[in-house]
Amino acid sequence: VILSLFFRIDNLMAYDKILGSFQLKITDAESSENAYNAITAALMLDNTKVESGDTFSYNNIIGIRTPDKGFIKGLISSKTKYPIYKYGGGICMTSSILHQAVKATDLLILERHNHVASVGYLPIGEDAAITWKTEDYRFYNNLAHPIVIKSYIDNETIQLSIFEQLPSSTIFFMETELYFANEPFIDQGTTYVEMGETIDLLKLSSKEIITLFDEITNHIMPTYTTENMTYLPLRELANLLNLQIHWDGEKGQVQLQPFTSVDP
Repeated sequence: VILSLFFRIDNLMAYDKILGSFQLKITDAESSENAYNAITAALMLDNTKVESGDTFSYNNIIGIRTPDKGFIKGLISSKTKYPIYKYGGGICMTSSILHQAVKATDLLILERHNHVASVGYLPIGEDAAITWKTEDYRFYNNLAHPIVIKSYIDNETIQLSIFEQLPSSTIFFMETELYFANEPFIDQGTTYVEMGETIDLLKLSSKEIITLFDEITNHIMPTYTTENMTYLPLRELANLLNLQIHWDGEKGQVQLQPFTSVDP
């Protein structure tokens, strides 16, 4: 019942380059209460951005584990004969997932601690114990760009992925730079632009708009929806509008222009 409160988290934004990812089964948690707290912590980590030159602190993001933040009492790692329950017991499973994701990157790990007793989901040395004001998990973003942590949760797994956020392209139509209020972004090498603004900036005709919406409706034109906005892949849009597209990697610029007709 507890786990049914949660659902898979979809991307709210897109980032170009995945650096590391790791997941554990929800059933790997010590108890359903621990699973609940692990998922709660994962939800709090989602979309966390760490700028270049900044340090990430797990305790700073999660904060004190209290009921008003959604935490319940769960088992904590202990060598005592009897089980000990504290608010937030189980969040170490999430920090351990994060540690494994960070290990796959070039990020610099500054602080990590073993549990005092073995945990079921990872061997000692691969885990990341967390205690408020005593044990933290910290890493330094030594990359040239910001990184973003994304959480993915379904009925079976908790997954954390780390993405490097690359700068968006500057887009020109003919010789004119197009200024977007909703900044274009790059995802897996593809530049995406917000649909409404692009229609206005390129001054699409009624016929072109109808054709575009027909392709979207018929799933010919792929779309990316986020925060009630629809983004279109620029190359696909250029093909639809019969525009040439050229990428200048040195300048980080995309050039759009009509095909020049050559008289026979």
